[in-house]
Amino acid sequence: MGDWIVEQVVAADLYRCHRADMPFRKVVLRSVRSLDPAKLEAEADALSRLEHPNVQGVLGLESSGGELYLVAEATQGTSLATFLHTPPLPLKAALQIAAQVADALSTAHGRGIVHRDVRPEHIQLTSDGRAILSGFSLRNSLERLPAAGAYTPPEGLRGGQEARADAYAFGVLLYELITGNQIEVVPPAQRTALSLEVAVPKPLRELVAQLTHPDPEVRTSVSAAQQILGLALRDSLGDHSTSSAEATYVDTEPADGSGLPTPGRVGRYTIVKEIGRGGVGVVYEAEDPGLRRRVALKVLLAGSFARAARISIDGLDLVRYLNTQLVQKKRARGRYDGNGSA
Repeated sequence: MGDWIVEQVVAADLYRCHRADMPFRKVVLRSVRSLDPAKLEAEADALSRLEHPNVQGVLGLESSGGELYLVAEATQGTSLATFLHTPPLPLKAALQIAAQVADALSTAHGRGIVHRDVRPEHIQLTSDGRAILSGFSLRNSLERLPAAGAYTPPEGLRGGQEARADAYAFGVLLYELITGNQIEVVPPAQRTALSLEVAVPKPLRELVAQLTHPDPEVRTSVSAAQQILGLALRDSLGDHSTSSAEATYVDTEPADGSGLPTPGRVGRYTIVKEIGRGGVGVVYEAEDPGLRRRVALKVLLAGSFARAARISIDGLDLVRYLNTQLVQKKRARGRYDGNGSA
């Protein structure tokens, strides 16, 4: 395939590849088609600038053999679909995963980027405790939109409402993460808001109902959901941090979350560049002199709101739990060799 050596056909029009001169740099190529390649390239470029710890890195568009391909970094992880439904995740793990996905979606929506196909198969759980969102659909491509299903809102994916469609899909995902139950797909006209029948805090029950409301004008946003999840994690877990990024404070609290300074240094870290914004702060790429490498540094808004909304994800605890579940599944299939491989 041009300069690319195909290692695996992941799905129709989706390939895991590497270049002959860079065998250790793994990427995923997705075939895309468009009646307006210029608009498609602009959209792919916007995706490539969406640098976020919980979003699969997009490198851009490449042409090979007369075909266009969206090139993305290959994520090393396990699909969230592996851990859903049997048995349900502990609430702590469910909220940790949901909070990271919400942060990724909220940041994307803030830049005018929508996903349009949020589902467990597009979320990879990595060995460092991160949930990585992939599979962003391109508005200007001719790729088929997902068929109506559990994660598709009653109104479908019509133009101008895609962010609310993402919110609906995220609400269904949150319901499944908390309950372990796969929802029954019913005709759009018969859909009602999902109701949590398990013992969880009232704000979470209300959030699932608001996210899955059949009317997109009433449905809450992912950004609002992110804040509620932050409060839920604070109440249930205590004082920790939302992702694998380290956390510290700045001395300002803009009303709309904009206007944060770009400091040269934060604590021991030297700021390289801003890589993403969420509902409670900004993520920077920074140099860690102690580790002698670059890290993702989340700078949270100070003040009462930030302290209330600051959430914590203990990445190691999440990894330990998910690894235990994966080993149990492999043992049940007779495929675990006792050395962590299958």
